[in-house]
Amino acid sequence: MLLGFSLLCLVEKHFPSSRVSFLSVQEELMYLQLAVHTHFLYQQKKVLLCSV
Repeated sequence: MLLGFSLLCLVEKHFPSSRVSFLSVQEELMYLQLAVHTHFLYQQKKVLLCSV
């Protein structure tokens, strides 16, 4: 999550006036994080199912 935060800081530096782009990037990162988390849980379940 630290990487995402530093990315947001970069965006803020490049586009200090546009708060909309900041919000959309934040939203995209949130969805990305959710997708990665879901994928990770799915992989864990697969491993659990295979090991049984």
